[in-house]
Amino acid sequence: MNETEAMRALTADLWEQLRPLVRARLEQLDEWVATGQQLDGRAEAVRTAHNLSGSLGSYGRHEGSLAARALEHALLADESPGLVVDLVAALHRAVDA
Repeated sequence: MNETEAMRALTADLWEQLRPLVRARLEQLDEWVATGQQLDGRAEAVRTAHNLSGSLGSYGRHEGSLAARALEHALLADESPGLVVDLVAALHRAVDA
């Protein structure tokens, strides 16, 4: 195994360790969305999206990172609840891919 393959294998192993935390954060977003996207939970949702963007990008999950970043920006811009729901769904798809 060359150095690049070893790095990819290590990243994949680390991703598998991180996946439960990512799923827990997605569940937090799901709960917030299901409860009507209350204003008092918006700051936590923004932090969660921001953290997911960085984590997913670090582990080579670029589509997930982009989806999380788009969600973060939509939340900061107070975009429509429908767009937020769509972005959370896109985030799920990217993580599950």
